[in-house]
Amino acid sequence: MDEAQLGILTGMVATIAFFFTIGYYFYMGYKKKSLQSQQILAAIENGADLSSINFKEEQPNYLRRGLLLLFFGIALFIALWVQIDIQAGIWGLLFIGLGTAYLLVEKYENKNNDDEAKEVN
Repeated sequence: MDEAQLGILTGMVATIAFFFTIGYYFYMGYKKKSLQSQQILAAIENGADLSSINFKEEQPNYLRRGLLLLFFGIALFIALWVQIDIQAGIWGLLFIGLGTAYLLVEKYENKNNDDEAKEVN
């Protein structure tokens, strides 16, 4: 197998894996909503109080996401800089910026939540 065929095969596998991951994400969301609907219908059939059912949505973990993107961006920047040149390493700055943005969101969202909690008390 020569380099061209290997490159095409790698591109095909990466594309299939990408779309499979997206499809799996949507499928799992569908299954979660379906399970919630079944629980609501079962509660209605049994005459249970619907207010007792609590489907709490998970809050996104911006700190974890931000740190992951920040360090991935730093690693990508260094790897591309060493292997190719500084112009290729610039692509790592995209992930560094995204990670920094998530860290800022985490910082200011927690600050706003703390201020609101103090006002309530």
